Amino acid sequence: MEPIPFHLLFLDKAVYLFMQFVHLRASINISLGGLKQFVKKCNLTPAISSREIDLKAAEINFYLTGDQSKLGQGLPFHGFLKFLFYVSEKKFPKEPTLLAKMQKLNQFCDASL
Repeated sequence: MEPIPFHLLFLDKAVYLFMQFVHLRASINISLGGLKQFVKKCNLTPAISSREIDLKAAEINFYLTGDQSKLGQGLPFHGFLKFLFYVSEKKFPKEPTLLAKMQKLNQFCDASL
């Protein structure tokens, strides 16, 4: 069996972040409050505003469910991953690839938490 390429471990870190901010007793989805708490605790507020979080979460929810209402039940993990991609693009626009942006975001969040 081949070892897992180190750069793919960003998914493990994304799952770890998701689990830190999802309220497991209420649901397995991350709520809007959980997204805002993630942004605040990881010191990402200069990169993304509260209003932007609301809009992006609603956009991702619509993409995943086709439901135009607000966030409702929250975002599942793959919705949270799309949110992370968006935040990494905003926070690290000069990185050449999405993978590099995600690795930088993971390092930044690790240092903040």
